[in-house]
Amino acid sequence: MSKRVGVELKPIYLDKKTSAKKLKEVIKSQTSSGVIVQLPLPSHLQKQRQEILNCIPKEKDIDALVDNPITVSPVVRALKAILKYHKVELKGKNIALFGAGKLVGVPMAIWLLKENASIQTIHKYTKDGDYYSKKADIIISGVGKPNLVKSSMVKEGVVLIDIGFSLKNNKIIGDIDREAYKKASVVLPVPGGIGKLSIVYLLKNLQELKFV
Repeated sequence: MSKRVGVELKPIYLDKKTSAKKLKEVIKSQTSSGVIVQLPLPSHLQKQRQEILNCIPKEKDIDALVDNPITVSPVVRALKAILKYHKVELKGKNIALFGAGKLVGVPMAIWLLKENASIQTIHKYTKDGDYYSKKADIIISGVGKPNLVKSSMVKEGVVLIDIGFSLKNNKIIGDIDREAYKKASVVLPVPGGIGKLSIVYLLKNLQELKFV
């Protein structure tokens, strides 16, 4: 997709044992128009994750990962466009948000609060997550755990938004069990849901940041 719009990608592959110092040096040395750090980072870098991400210049942060970014998460932008298309209102809705990661959970929660939705974030320390999911009008999951959200955990008419991604037997699987789709009024599946549109908005961020 990037080639179609005239964007050249330059992947940089580092050893998984690369130190935080070395990684920060590599990030700071980039002269390209946009910089992406692939998450999750190796376990030995997790404690310094935000410090590492903050090495990305704000005007090159097309994934909106630095503290106080000047652009909006491409995943959030994509979901906003899709919900508008399906005429799904957020104000006053009960939302169960599975996951609290930097790419999906955190920016999604901030945006949903601004839209006056009622949010319950469900992560590995949440007890009885299905209690909240059964009451949710909208369920969003970006954990990366296959079939995490079962049909028994959702109500009829729910809006299901799957942003999780896992590989099992070389097959892409989302967080939401496909049996749950039968109860939904709107479904964004994995694969075939929000992914490609998120890439579109990633490139849109790149375009817009060039004029900041």
